[in-house]
Amino acid sequence: MKPLKFLITFAFCVLISHLAIAAGDQADDASARLKDALLNFLPVALILVGMYFFFKRQTSSPRAKRAQEYMERSLQHMQRMEELMERLLKAAEANKKE
Repeated sequence: MKPLKFLITFAFCVLISHLAIAAGDQADDASARLKDALLNFLPVALILVGMYFFFKRQTSSPRAKRAQEYMERSLQHMQRMEELMERLLKAAEANKKE
């Protein structure tokens, strides 16, 4: 979902829930409080569910797998370079002692 579409959807859900609360009667019975709670927390719950599926899709995509493989190869390369630099340092210290 694009950021602008997400923002519009979020604003719409919040606005509708608050308008419904304002338009309804202000009774203090339990069903009104339950309705108010649902109208307030439903948009947040929908957004969290949407974010869960968005991130799940992003982490399981082929692009994410390629990026993970690239990071693993990069890490292996850096470890090999570190070992090479340690060997060069030891050789330089050995030459310096002689």
